[in-house]
Amino acid sequence: MERLKEHKRHCKNCDPQSAISEHVWENIEHSNDIQWDDAKIIIKEHRKYPREIKESIAIKNAMQKKIPLMNRKEERGS
Repeated sequence: MERLKEHKRHCKNCDPQSAISEHVWENIEHSNDIQWDDAKIIIKEHRKYPREIKESIAIKNAMQKKIPLMNRKEERGS
């Protein structure tokens, strides 16, 4: 859950490098809409490149299923 802590910290500090933080600060009136307690790890991978590949596949699958995403366009490969 370290990554979840990072996301929360990015939101608190308005970190422009984080797509979630950017979303929260651009939509401040809905900033409490993120359900942190319901967050789930969908893939575990400690190695950087395999993790990025798995994340890319998960993003593509979500896009095909029309699941709303907070990833930036360049992260989605679009």
